[in-house]
Amino acid sequence: MQTGRISQAVCRYRPLIRALSTPRNVHNLACNSCFKSQSHTDYLIHLTRRAFAVSTFKHGGTVLYRQELVSVKRVVVKLGSAVITRDDECGIALGRLASIVEQVSELQNQGKEVLMVTSGAVAYGKQKLRQEILMSMSMRQTMTLANYESKATGKSLIEPRACAATGQSGLMSLYEQMFIQYGVRTAQVLVTKPDFSNDESRKNLHSTLSELIRLNIIPILNANDAVAPPPEQDKDLAGVISLKDNDSLAARLAVEMDADLLILMSDVNGLYTSPPGTEGSRLIHTYSPSTDNTSVVFEGKSRVGLGGMESKVKAATWAVQNGVSVVICNGTEEMAILNITQGKQVGTFFTTAQVTGTPVELQAMQGDFLHPFL
Repeated sequence: MQTGRISQAVCRYRPLIRALSTPRNVHNLACNSCFKSQSHTDYLIHLTRRAFAVSTFKHGGTVLYRQELVSVKRVVVKLGSAVITRDDECGIALGRLASIVEQVSELQNQGKEVLMVTSGAVAYGKQKLRQEILMSMSMRQTMTLANYESKATGKSLIEPRACAATGQSGLMSLYEQMFIQYGVRTAQVLVTKPDFSNDESRKNLHSTLSELIRLNIIPILNANDAVAPPPEQDKDLAGVISLKDNDSLAARLAVEMDADLLILMSDVNGLYTSPPGTEGSRLIHTYSPSTDNTSVVFEGKSRVGLGGMESKVKAATWAVQNGVSVVICNGTEEMAILNITQGKQVGTFFTTAQVTGTPVELQAMQGDFLHPFL
């Protein structure tokens, strides 16, 4: 059955593969008006390989077990707002960010190819704008802050787009200064939804990121929140996940760039059967979206981001179905990134393999063999 499906995939893309594998035909294609540059030809080859890979991955070709993560080459690390933002949502948690930068730098210096998707521009900009507002206030206004805080929540009412525009440059400068301590160079790439939906923009994005990776530079991507529209209701058009937060952005990026592993970092340890802290809630170490019948109950969005655990699970599921291994983990956990790439049990690992048997922790909760009086 497996061989038959792979053969069908080969037959489907045989004309294009044949054209790409013949030097003369590749030259002719490159001269065609549809392929005016070498980058376009390279992108076509990338699409062909990915289409064949996805056909194979959907039937068991992707990483199935944690131990195999030690061999991954290209890794996408997504940092959620709750990971790098302070508890007051106004500024960056420098200690946590420094730890993550050190781990990413170690992966890069080991020869792996790392891309990052980061949040935090809004929080960084909010800190700067809040200081500007305080400086421009009278003493009486400074004491009350009534015009700039919500009476219901006490949080700042500064326009998020203005915060993003103000904070993005400062956030990237902070990344640059941290990474340079480890001899690693970075580049900023701001994207919006049309950059993935428009074919020409997607080709250019792929070409730019590929060249940065070739030059041993870490691309740091973020949504261009200064011009981005308000988040829409999640849609799934023709099997392509829509961009409504950085979780879906990271998933699209990982698939587009043929990444081996996507790490989604949040402020929780992974996927739970119900919201953490509720009675009977337990961490799911390995989750198969297609075969696992474990019931999962989601809570609302994260403390400071647009997405929540449901958003991460949707993004992870789509990425796994398209040939990218995914781990959801706690970004505040010490050495989480390095431990994941060493195959250690951290967070929730998404796999296409069938999950069998009852987890040990669930057996313990049922309590037949661990009697409290023993």
